[in-house]
This record gives sequence, structure tokens and C-alpha cells, in this order.
Amino acid sequence: MKPQAKDLPDKPVEIVHGYLVIYPDLMDLFEHYTVEWDNQKLRVWKTKVNVEVLDSQHTPLLILPLSMKLNETLQFGDYIAGKSDLGVISINKLS
Repeated sequence: MKPQAKDLPDKPVEIVHGYLVIYPDLMDLFEHYTVEWDNQKLRVWKTKVNVEVLDSQHTPLLILPLSMKLNETLQFGDYIAGKSDLGVISINKLS
């Protein structure tokens, strides 16, 4: 089913009910998206092979494969060292 206009998010990276939500299909390659979450300013960008979330000091915070399953929810700690208390990330792919 093709998403209707009202179903599309406003931004490729947004905060929904306290969760960081990323829509890789809406991201342009190598364009940075900035979002404030959990009192941090994050930069999110998409390369040809993954999606990276960077903190304000530009050190890698999270790297996710682009081949995520639809609506798969992951614990942050599964993908990032020393930051497992940050919460949950929801990856949504629009088709």
C-alpha cells in the first residue's frame, strides 16, 4: 500500500513520543539532518551503506545498516558502546 500524503513524516529524522525515529528512504545521501533529543544535539546522515547518528562533537554515536527490517525496534546498546541508557531507536522504512 502506497503511503498517503498525511502518512508521510515532516522530516526524515524526528522525535515521536520521546523516541528518535529515522526514515532512511526520505534522507538524501550525505546530507546532514540535525535534531535535538535527550538534551543532545544530534547530526544524522546517510551514506551509501549505513545511517550514522553523530553527536555535537562529530564523534560516531550510532551506526545502523540501511537494510533494516520494516518497523524494527532496536535497543541503542546493541549498536553503540557506552550509551546503552539512551533508550530505543525506531527505524521506519517507507515503501
